[in-house]
Amino acid sequence: MPARSKGKRWKTKFARFVDTFGAQNLAAELNVSRDALYKWVAGAVHMRPVRAMEIVKIARRRKIVISLDEIYQNFDEARGSLSRKS
Repeated sequence: MPARSKGKRWKTKFARFVDTFGAQNLAAELNVSRDALYKWVAGAVHMRPVRAMEIVKIARRRKIVISLDEIYQNFDEARGSLSRKS
């Protein structure tokens, strides 16, 4: 996998989970594109709740606890920074 910049968004628990699990692997489990995962991590698009719950279940199978709040943190932070710019 090519090296990528590990900016602020990659420091959240959700982003670390995506990075550890592997974007390609998680995308395959969720039946979505890797691009969709990267957009979720960037906070560019809002993940549907059903997908977020699938991620919680996938993480639990690997003995990782991640909350919906942690999954949506990147989106919430991205929206907050946009509203502060206005």
